[in-house]
Amino acid sequence: MSERIRRSSAPFAATIVALLVALLVAAPPSMLHAQVSVLGAQGAVVAAAAVPSITLNVTGGAQHVSSLQDGEINDFPLPLTISTGWDGAPLLSTLCIVSYFQNPASALSNGTASIPSSRIQGRLTTNGSASAWTAYTQSGCAGGSGPNGGSFKLTSLLLLGGTDTGTGTLELRIDLRGQPDLAPGLYAGTLNLRAVIQ
Repeated sequence: MSERIRRSSAPFAATIVALLVALLVAAPPSMLHAQVSVLGAQGAVVAAAAVPSITLNVTGGAQHVSSLQDGEINDFPLPLTISTGWDGAPLLSTLCIVSYFQNPASALSNGTASIPSSRIQGRLTTNGSASAWTAYTQSGCAGGSGPNGGSFKLTSLLLLGGTDTGTGTLELRIDLRGQPDLAPGLYAGTLNLRAVIQ
């Protein structure tokens, strides 16, 4: 008789375990914690997320146009060199690099007068190929990287995962064609650069 009880209790025990597993999977989080406590589980669920890392280095940061010419395009003398690297990027993610002025209406200012970001243009060169001159009037990367209307999205590159690097040069100029003459003074501002994996 004990043999018969053993045989019949095995399917019953399997049914109880299956029922408990089904309850644990279907239970809301608040109920799940209580069930684990009641059962006195001896294991722990451990999870870890690998966060991709990005490096962004800029050289040639101090730019200066010695004499702005009203009504003309004024080139900055040297480009900025931008080097990026990424590690642990998820498969089919996107690397977005954006340069921007925090205040588009006053990208460069002398304290009383300003030059808006719409008058500043950039051109990125990578692998010997240059983009078109683009005014700082674009939106930034998703997630709030760069203000709308004050940004230039340098690249939006599809990543196939893993680790890689890239280098480019960013040329800058101020287009004062069709603009009223500027008040005398030193116009200064900060160009921000940010890289994001999305």
